[in-house]
Amino acid sequence: MKKFYAFLMMAATMVACMQMEQPMPNEEQESPQEQEETVQTYTLTVEAKKGTDTKALTLTGKTLNATWAEGERVTVHNVTKNDDLGGYLEAQSSGENTTLKGTLTGTIENGDELTLKFLSPSYGTQDGTLTGNPTSIDKVCDYAEATVSVSAVSGGSITASDATFTNQQAIVKFTLKKKADNSDLEIPAATALTVNDGTNNYTVTPASATNELFVAIPATSTVNLSTIVGGISYSYEKTGASLAAGKYYEIGVKLVRGTVNLANITGDTELLDGDIVTGTLGGKYKISIADDATVTLRNVTIYHDNKIQVSNYKFAGLNCLGDATIVLADGTTNTVRGFYQNYPGIHVPSGYTLTINGETAGTGSLTASSNGSAAGIGCGWYHLASGNIIINGGIITATGGQYGAGIGCGGLEANTCGNITINGGTVTATGGERAAGIGAVYNWGSCGDITINGGTVIATGQNDAAGIGGGFHYGNCGNITIENTVTRVTATKGSSALNSIGGGDKSSCGTVTVGGTVYWDGSAYQNNGNTYLATSPLTYQP
Repeated sequence: MKKFYAFLMMAATMVACMQMEQPMPNEEQESPQEQEETVQTYTLTVEAKKGTDTKALTLTGKTLNATWAEGERVTVHNVTKNDDLGGYLEAQSSGENTTLKGTLTGTIENGDELTLKFLSPSYGTQDGTLTGNPTSIDKVCDYAEATVSVSAVSGGSITASDATFTNQQAIVKFTLKKKADNSDLEIPAATALTVNDGTNNYTVTPASATNELFVAIPATSTVNLSTIVGGISYSYEKTGASLAAGKYYEIGVKLVRGTVNLANITGDTELLDGDIVTGTLGGKYKISIADDATVTLRNVTIYHDNKIQVSNYKFAGLNCLGDATIVLADGTTNTVRGFYQNYPGIHVPSGYTLTINGETAGTGSLTASSNGSAAGIGCGWYHLASGNIIINGGIITATGGQYGAGIGCGGLEANTCGNITINGGTVTATGGERAAGIGAVYNWGSCGDITINGGTVIATGQNDAAGIGGGFHYGNCGNITIENTVTRVTATKGSSALNSIGGGDKSSCGTVTVGGTVYWDGSAYQNNGNTYLATSPLTYQP
């Protein structure tokens, strides 16, 4: 009986195990394993026909022409299976049309689409030429594609449609100009031009100096160019360009100058309208401001400790070529000193006007001085006259050298400066030996009218010169007018001068009209429009 019960228990256990091995009703059954595709070797022959703007980059007029060279190779990608096939097709002849033939390894079936690709482009290395050189476009960027359909696979042979190749990039001839004056912007040999298509940067480096460059780029609506020439950055930005693949374009671009970094320039440099200037000048280069240009100084230093007596460097720290405006960027410190010993820190030629403005807050500063015997701002020494000087804002400190005014005339006989007008800002001007702080100098060095309409002014003359006005010995000036709107004027004469405001020793000025709050020699005096003759010393009146 016990044996019978044991048999029943064993049978029940076996049935339970068999039930556990059966899949649950909601379990997914394993699908039969798919048969793997077989990698095979095939031969493919395709007729490559000439299409519109097709393979190769020779140029006839403004049309890209198609040619094949015997032996050129084409890679193949199976688009349907997203697979690069081993091997390649090779051009059997040269010319506009050719037969492409080769052996391929992979998996190909009837109905598959294949992409035939000629050359992998190297857009990042171009020399700006269309053909012929190792890094010309036809050597590194001749990029064309064609798509064919497989119509039959028989054994190891593939039958496919004919291939019409199409260029995959636009070709542009850029002619580079400077936007400021429309002159050519020539890129020196081995200087990089960066071309950006909105996503990627490509570098074009010409082998010789040129302003005409051929560039291959993918089809794009954005074209940005940038380069640095002579320490000056240039840029061009264009959206909506619509450059299509396979097309040739000729585009004249006007590049905008960016920041001029004096530390990077390598020769004499002319500053153009709109330039922003920064940095410390590293060499003995002449820095000029173009006629009718406005430039902004942003932490500029043009300074030499020693007097330069070599005639090759006969120029000021900043040399205006005509009317010029200097803007002092807020919060910046700018120092300018003349090069040759007889030149001023800043010079404007006779008959023209230099205007100095502060930026919005007027907190930018300028320190200007001679490197010998000239004005801080104005004339040089002996036969280097200057034009008009207008100061509207900023913090100005101008110091003349020997026989040079802080602002005004410098040197001696036959030297004249134009009118000097101060409308605002804080101006501190100190003359050199026998020179006014603002005005004229020693021995026939004269200036025009001096008008102070606003701001704070501190002017100090030396020896026989007035603080504002004349120097020694026929260093005359025109009329002097200080308006009521002036915040404060402090004028200090030299030890032997007659006037703090007016003529110096043996010199005279025109009519002196004093308004606002005026200090001279430590004494305060306020006058509403009274007129004094320069021949009479001005004295403190309580």
